[in-house]
Amino acid sequence: MRKNEVSIIIPAWKADEWINDCLQSVYDQTWFQDKNNKWEILLGIDDCEKTRDSVIPRKNTKVIYFQNNYGPYIVRNTLSYNFTKYDNLIFFDSDDLMHPDLIKDCFDINRDLILFEYLLDGK
Repeated sequence: MRKNEVSIIIPAWKADEWINDCLQSVYDQTWFQDKNNKWEILLGIDDCEKTRDSVIPRKNTKVIYFQNNYGPYIVRNTLSYNFTKYDNLIFFDSDDLMHPDLIKDCFDINRDLILFEYLLDGK
């Protein structure tokens, strides 16, 4: 696997209230500041026009709209098998915020699989 490439996969359903905050937290990654690093965000919107209409995509972001409500499992798998450019994958939820150093820290840890704990309201 290449250390400087990553695909970030985000399934979204009825996420119109927080999807842009989620995306902004991904765009704010310190790892992206290195121009040699290659990345993409794949946002799979699961049968929700309100979420689709509220998304403000930016650089390196593909929005894929699913006509039926398949659920996050199918959306994640479809995006990872059919749309990713890179071997390194980060699966992220549309109602979460990413710490600015998360991707950098993942590459620094250098493991095949990393599982995360989560914080509620910063605790």
